[in-house]
Amino acid sequence: MAKYLFKFEYLPNELIMKMFKYFDAHDLYNAFYNLNHRFNTLLQTVKYLSLNISSKEHIEQNYLQVIAPYIYTLTITQSMNVNLIHFIELRRLSLVNPTAELISQFDTSIVPYLEYLSVNCEALTYYMPDFIRKIFSNHFRNLRSCHLVGVEPIYTSEGWTQSPSIRILKVGFIDLFIYQAILLACPNLYFLDLETSFSTNTFSHSQSYMNLKRLNIKFPFKMWPRNEHVIGVFFACLPNLEQLTIHRVDELSLSIPPLVNYDWLASKISLYLPSLRQFTFNLHFCRKDRRFELAPDNVLNQLQENFKNVHNNLYQSRLVIDSFDP
Repeated sequence: MAKYLFKFEYLPNELIMKMFKYFDAHDLYNAFYNLNHRFNTLLQTVKYLSLNISSKEHIEQNYLQVIAPYIYTLTITQSMNVNLIHFIELRRLSLVNPTAELISQFDTSIVPYLEYLSVNCEALTYYMPDFIRKIFSNHFRNLRSCHLVGVEPIYTSEGWTQSPSIRILKVGFIDLFIYQAILLACPNLYFLDLETSFSTNTFSHSQSYMNLKRLNIKFPFKMWPRNEHVIGVFFACLPNLEQLTIHRVDELSLSIPPLVNYDWLASKISLYLPSLRQFTFNLHFCRKDRRFELAPDNVLNQLQENFKNVHNNLYQSRLVIDSFDP
């Protein structure tokens, strides 16, 4: 029987292109770039290429300039400095512990087609008001989703205009005034995730924000407001809100008794959120005292029953209770 040798380059272009989608851009170009004219042409037509740049894997600058124009998703970690000007087709950008030099690159000529931006400061935190101002002033005209995790709290909205393209926004700690500034700056916002505590200063909204449909609010440890009228300020301007998620963190030994007859925000929802379809209340207990385990089953059952009764099947509602060690 005759033996047939089959080489990779014998495959049709369509099949090779499908296989290319499973490669990271760095590995793909390492393997196939400059083999011949055909492969170079194919590499230049691959869509949705992703590239991860970190200090763990060195990439030559000249080599980076070759592949940069074809990158769709870019992740930069380990405080690396990368020249973004060559990433002309970039749509998704994730920055982990970005350097000040990297942040300073963002001007009108950088990443003009960016649709998704994530900034995660796990170890390095610094204030970046100019960068934040660009996000909320339509500097990224195609930006639809923005995640700001571990970034220094936003203290000012000075210089903000509007960013009508933003639909999804996740931010760290903000107060009520920045909350209102975000709603003003992002009139088409659909989903907002934030962390907050309340001051005694409140205000009344002069307008409603009709497009926000999903809201997640996290309250840090022992930051649940004593006067829940303030929570109503968050809800009062959102008549079309459909999904609400609350995270409350409190000390186990102190929190149980007041919750037995608690109304679980039912009165505020009834007053301000006529369009609500789904409500989830996450109650996170911190066991600071090792003598206290999670509350007895009969108490937990009582909380669940009370939660169910006050919301009375007016919308989907769920109480989630868990505990953790500090």
